[in-house]
Amino acid sequence: MALVGGFSMMQGLFAPVLDGVSYGTAQKILAALPGLGNITDTTMQMVSGSLLLIKNSIGIVLLSLIVLVCVLPMVRVLVVVLIVHLGSALVGLVTDAGPVTLLERTGNCCMQMLRLLVSAVLLNFMVIAIVASSRI
Repeated sequence: MALVGGFSMMQGLFAPVLDGVSYGTAQKILAALPGLGNITDTTMQMVSGSLLLIKNSIGIVLLSLIVLVCVLPMVRVLVVVLIVHLGSALVGLVTDAGPVTLLERTGNCCMQMLRLLVSAVLLNFMVIAIVASSRI
């Protein structure tokens, strides 16, 4: 993760500069054309702005979809954890310590599964961020 993150960080430092230089060079060359300079300059700005807006909107939609897909299992596991802990509390009122201990340990196992699921989702988002920031 450190190696990939380091390469991604280095690429993130150099990529905007290279993009700015290439875009600026192309813009100056087209602006130097007599008669067409203003039209091409305005058109390039409009097209690049539109492409950036489209790219960002697609990214937001896909990120929202990923969040919805990941939240559903976490909510299910959270409901199971709450049911098991509530059941443990209710069983503790009417029985001895054996079944209560079993339900408490089951609830703790479910809680560990919820923590594992949340960690996996966060690592998934970290990988997506690294891949999205790299320009391969």
